[in-house]
Amino acid sequence: MVLIDTSAWIDFFRDASSPYGQIVDNLLADDFVCTCNLVIAELAPAAPTRRKYEEILDSLRALPVLGDPPDIWERVMEAGFSLRRKGVNGVGIPDLLIAAVAGFHKVPVFSKDRHFAAIHDHLGLSLFEPF
Repeated sequence: MVLIDTSAWIDFFRDASSPYGQIVDNLLADDFVCTCNLVIAELAPAAPTRRKYEEILDSLRALPVLGDPPDIWERVMEAGFSLRRKGVNGVGIPDLLIAAVAGFHKVPVFSKDRHFAAIHDHLGLSLFEPF
């Protein structure tokens, strides 16, 4: 399974033929995609219409939804603290939350967001890197 970050989903929804869109499409075709509540919460409100909002919710809720670890806030705080001590600033709470969920469930993250590379480099987050 691969946890797809919001940034890759946006490419997929905008243009499934884009490089990231094609990878998401292939992972979906192989039933290799999972999500988490934060990704759903980031994507659904950005829908341009109520109909598209419902489509996005239905599509994402049909996937396996990874639950939050019981100690998610401790994981987020520790990761943020550790990154700052290593000179990595600007990684937001949403990215830290997604990383905490992925790490807890031991699944890689697929993302366009450079912050996940920093989390990988400094904290060992597993990334799905098809390129």
